[in-house]
Amino acid sequence: MRTFRIISVAILLWNLVGDAFYIMHAIADLHALGRTDPATADAFRAMPVWAWLAYAVAVWLGTAGAVLLLTRRKAAWVFFAASLGAW
Repeated sequence: MRTFRIISVAILLWNLVGDAFYIMHAIADLHALGRTDPATADAFRAMPVWAWLAYAVAVWLGTAGAVLLLTRRKAAWVFFAASLGAW
C-alpha cells in the first residue's frame, strides 16, 4: 500500500516536470534564445504544429493518468496508453 503511493507520487512528480518543460518550450522567447543558442531557437521554429500538439497531448494525458493512478482509478491505463501513443 505504501509502496504504491510512493511510486504513484513519483510518477506524478515526473509528469509535472514534463508539464513544466512543455510550458517553458511553448512560451520560450525565440528571439532571446536565438542570441544565446541559435541552434535550439532554430529547432523550436522548425518544429511543426502537429509535433507541438503531440507533445502537449503526451505530457498532459500523462499527468492526468498519474492523478488517476494516485486516486486508484482503473481508467489511468487509458490515459497512460494515449500519452505513450502521442509520444
